[in-house]
Amino acid sequence: QSNWRDAQATHASIEWRVDFDNEVLTGAVTYDVTNKSNASTFVVDTHSGLTIHRAYVDNVEAEVLLGKPHAIFGVSAAVPLPPAKKTCQVRFEYSTAPECSAAQWLSPAQTAGKKRPYLFTQSQAIHARALLPCQDAPGAKMSWDAVVDAPQWATALMSGLQAESLPFIHKKCPPVEDGYRRWFWKQPVPTSSYLIAIVVADLEARDISERCRVWSEPSVVDKALHEFSETEQFLRAAEDITGQDYVWKRYDLVCLAPSFPYGGMENPCLTFVTPTLLAGDRSLAGVVAHEIAHSWTGNLVTNATWEHFWLNEGWTRWLERKIKARTSGKGRLLEDFDLATSQRNLSGAVKHFTEIGQGALTALVPPIEGVDPDDAFSLVPYEKGSTLIHLLERTVGEEKFSTFVKAYIREFRFTTVTTAQFRAFVQRELGAVSTIDWCQWFHAPGDLPQALALNESLGEKAVSLARQWLKNGCGDFTTLEGWTTDEKVAFLDALGAGGDDGR
Repeated sequence: QSNWRDAQATHASIEWRVDFDNEVLTGAVTYDVTNKSNASTFVVDTHSGLTIHRAYVDNVEAEVLLGKPHAIFGVSAAVPLPPAKKTCQVRFEYSTAPECSAAQWLSPAQTAGKKRPYLFTQSQAIHARALLPCQDAPGAKMSWDAVVDAPQWATALMSGLQAESLPFIHKKCPPVEDGYRRWFWKQPVPTSSYLIAIVVADLEARDISERCRVWSEPSVVDKALHEFSETEQFLRAAEDITGQDYVWKRYDLVCLAPSFPYGGMENPCLTFVTPTLLAGDRSLAGVVAHEIAHSWTGNLVTNATWEHFWLNEGWTRWLERKIKARTSGKGRLLEDFDLATSQRNLSGAVKHFTEIGQGALTALVPPIEGVDPDDAFSLVPYEKGSTLIHLLERTVGEEKFSTFVKAYIREFRFTTVTTAQFRAFVQRELGAVSTIDWCQWFHAPGDLPQALALNESLGEKAVSLARQWLKNGCGDFTTLEGWTTDEKVAFLDALGAGGDDGR
């Protein structure tokens, strides 16, 4: 609902006071706005009971015109822009509501330590509008800084870099209340609103490397350090594959409370991960490879709108496989093994969407006008999208594609990309690649339009061992040494299915 294409926020200064008693954030956000097309108003999105108390344009109080409430997209809020001015500042003083869809307020009983409450946010896809009045579209990238007043006992982390002070915000903020501590954060790299995140809790940190650190509750943090100790290795692999240094400076992780609903979330500088990954043997740490990959494909190069979500997740699954193939030493064999598993899972997802009458959402670029992006998300952008990337790579050859990947990142870094722009870039760099039916891949619902020839020897090895055990009795577990977690899962699945893996 916002008008970011006409009048866009280029920088945000956020002020928050964390109120655990009432489960709200109170404060303000001040935007530097560029009027790109002589727009008469600056329009932002709001949702979930967020209340704007006052608004100012260039320090003069302004009327806020609220739009008609929409069940999915919330309520738009518009303020008039000064005529004949290309830039101005717009400030909203506001508070969130306890029902804010982006914020999870946990009681002490829901935490590992059982003593302190806990706050974390999750804004993808369109929940940032419940956290702050904003232009809540992935194409509306902006830098930001923030000041957060949190209880003295708590650590307040955000998806940015910690700062000593922020002079502009500091002048605007009231004095710190007794029992509170003030934190300063900044994100100089332009990011989409869904990547603004905060966690406030009783947290401790352990360093993994000079640029990587893990945070968690005191009783969990050492387990998290052990589990995610390969993070720096994954980062270096991604830098080498993409030909682009990690621009976000820090890569920290916070191992959240158990109620976090995802495996991970790629918030810049501060990946959120679930404690269910703490297996004790690093067997599930591969999830971090996926979130690290997003630092390039998703956060640095971002889908322009949610219709093009596959450009975030398809590319990220491709890069994740490359990172894991390289760091495991198993190369193309592991890549093909993962692709084969993913394609079977994709077929199941396509069947499900078709059966419930939503087959149109299985297109790589789905028709989601008026649809909540959360309802459209599935394995399709991940697995159908990544298979297309792998197909392109194998069609033109790995060496030529490696050069293409580096050029793609350079071309679209710090900005956004659509499917049409991706296709045009392929045409420019690689030619027509006429053996790929681009229209079918992008717009046709259903399973993969073209098969990808795979070496399934790792999967066949897992099934063969399961059949041996079923025939001869339990074998020697040392046989599984050196196997990845996914290979072991394939073996156990085949064992449980009587030697049949469903191929």
